[in-house]
Amino acid sequence: MDIYKDLVDEFHFTRESFINKAFPKASMELKFLKEEKDHVIIQLTNDQATIGNLLKDELWITKGVDSATFDKRHPLIMKPELAVHGKDAKKLVKEAAMSIKKKVDEFEKAMLKEL
Repeated sequence: MDIYKDLVDEFHFTRESFINKAFPKASMELKFLKEEKDHVIIQLTNDQATIGNLLKDELWITKGVDSATFDKRHPLIMKPELAVHGKDAKKLVKEAAMSIKKKVDEFEKAMLKEL
């Protein structure tokens, strides 16, 4: 049983459309609520909890990060916030985001190769 072939047959995915259908593009806006050398708090204005948690997890394995938290409460109370402590916190967030992008690109190549 070829699960990838089954996905292609059942959902009519093509090599080019698989990632776009599996992970639709969503616009994201970031607002820096606090921006200091060793501490940033970033508000994710479009309620992107998946991205916020992914970024938090990647920050935890990024060298130089002292702590990273993601706070998502009820949308009527507040918008999700990512807080990062570490040497040059804004740069660390960028490094983590670039690392995630690299991993997603590698996943996409592997997935498309199998389809």
